[in-house]
Amino acid sequence: MLKYKSVWISDTHLGNPNCQYEKLYEFLKSLENEDGGYNLERIFLVGDIIDMTQIDHKTFWGKHRKIIKKLFRMADKGVEVIYIPGNHDYFVRNELELDEFPEGVEFKNINIRRNDMYINGKGEKVFILHGDEFDGVILSFPFIYAIGDYSYKVVILMNRLQNGIRRFLGMKEWSFAQWIKHKAKSAVQFMNKYEELVSEEAERRGADIVICGHIHNAADQVFCGFFEQNVGVRYMNCGCWVEFCSYICEYEDGTMETIMYHQ
Repeated sequence: MLKYKSVWISDTHLGNPNCQYEKLYEFLKSLENEDGGYNLERIFLVGDIIDMTQIDHKTFWGKHRKIIKKLFRMADKGVEVIYIPGNHDYFVRNELELDEFPEGVEFKNINIRRNDMYINGKGEKVFILHGDEFDGVILSFPFIYAIGDYSYKVVILMNRLQNGIRRFLGMKEWSFAQWIKHKAKSAVQFMNKYEELVSEEAERRGADIVICGHIHNAADQVFCGFFEQNVGVRYMNCGCWVEFCSYICEYEDGTMETIMYHQ
């Protein structure tokens, strides 16, 4: 039984067969207490929760929708649920015109926002966004992004196959996709630039910490100040629930941590 003040998850890609929904469901279930409530004050859904660009309707309605039902149940039980859509669930941004409503739009006890600023238990300002607006590939070369997206699906398939073999042999899971990312020079350069741009924007807004998703790379590091008289920003990325399973948590004292989830 886990107990946190706040939790951040992103890039679950529900509806995509590559989503590790069993682990996600078990994680959400582990936050329940014996009274039927939750050991949690709030949960932030940091984009790409539903993969509307690659959704398999049979997969979503047959299995993955129980995650959505669980999130609505959490909201009904008093957990504050804040949903910040990403580029794979962009339709929510567009339909609700979130740029016109900075305070967010309420839907069945879930607050949907373009981005958010949160004050943690230590009094630190935490800027929260999905982060796709800082992805120059999506903005400038959508056709290249589409090619990369297809290649990524192939890599994830290989990732699932090799982890199936490793589990059969009694070995720990290992992310083939992450290995490729860190071996490809262009991928490393892209991730570094992305992290810097997101951190710079957070510092511009006066935040101490920035939490994002999008690039499926869990991280926790500090970037030096981009502006005079500033000490820098702590950059935290939720990771994903596709290549591996990770989340960010805040404990009762305000301490925050990136955690790799293992059943």
